[in-house]
Amino acid sequence: MKTFILAAAVAAISTAASAVTRNAEVWHIETVTVAEQTYQSQRHCTMQQVPVYGTIHTQQGSNGNILAGAIIGGLIGGTSKGHDSGILPGAIIGGLLGSTQQPRASQVVTGYRMEEVCNNVSVPVSNSKEQYIIHWKWNHKRGYFYSNFTHFVGQTVQVNVD
Repeated sequence: MKTFILAAAVAAISTAASAVTRNAEVWHIETVTVAEQTYQSQRHCTMQQVPVYGTIHTQQGSNGNILAGAIIGGLIGGTSKGHDSGILPGAIIGGLLGSTQQPRASQVVTGYRMEEVCNNVSVPVSNSKEQYIIHWKWNHKRGYFYSNFTHFVGQTVQVNVD
């Protein structure tokens, strides 16, 4: 088994070492068109309904706030003097204070307007380019390679020959 692995390694090294760069002659050139698809960013716009926001202010006491203010005011008014004569004025003042809460501002949708909304999207674009198949010969060996650059018949090119 060790002999087989050693022989395979020697064969691989000798094969790689046998490829030599040579000056070959171009004998034929083919032009081929290669299709490529790329993506291009484009701006795409549409008309859409967009909400219009407005601010509304509310200032009203709720029944719960008025009741809580009256109860707390009555308790404080009744206990401050030690007798019941302060309960009624405390309840009235507490109820009034409970009814006056800070005004609230709320954002609400008041309507809609048409507005142009734009986004960038990727759009596929087909392109074509020319590529060349360069056929070469050296001694009795022939081969070819692809190139993005044109060559001419009779030109010398460097190739790896086994």
